[in-house]
Amino acid sequence: MKNNIVLLSVLALLFVAKFFVQPIIEWQNTSLAETSRLQKKLDKAQAYIVELPLLESKKHALTEQVNNMKSRVESYSDFDRYQIAKQRQVEALFTQYNVATKSLNWQDTVTTPLGKTAKLQVQFNGLLKDFIALKLDLMSLSAGIELNVFGLQIREGATGSLGDVTGNILLVFKTLEDENVAVL
Repeated sequence: MKNNIVLLSVLALLFVAKFFVQPIIEWQNTSLAETSRLQKKLDKAQAYIVELPLLESKKHALTEQVNNMKSRVESYSDFDRYQIAKQRQVEALFTQYNVATKSLNWQDTVTTPLGKTAKLQVQFNGLLKDFIALKLDLMSLSAGIELNVFGLQIREGATGSLGDVTGNILLVFKTLEDENVAVL
């Protein structure tokens, strides 16, 4: 009989431990893990709050840098009109420096999500001194324009002259579509 009471007592203790104490310990462990996770989030948020002025200044600097780069790259609302305007501008520069153009040819335009790249090939001839001044002016047109000179032939000139030049220039225009234009 005494053994039965001891066994029943042990069974009751096991029952209490299994159904009351163990769930409480599991709940405490879960609460402790959740509290630890939330504390890590809080520490991270506090670190962001402390670094917020630095992050905002970096964001402002990057935004300013992007806007500065966009301002240096030419934009267009109608690409055909842009090409015509650029061709007229290039022809006027050649005329201004007394360098004759034999031909101006637009090559195929490459369109990407970043914008369009158009290439204008110009065949020309004239005096070398005029071509040097023209090239310097062409190089200063815009940051979005690359100038490639190839096929340059220089013939000797008379005394007091640098000579005559004949050649090809490839102007590469890198443009962006104007964001302010409404798309219909």
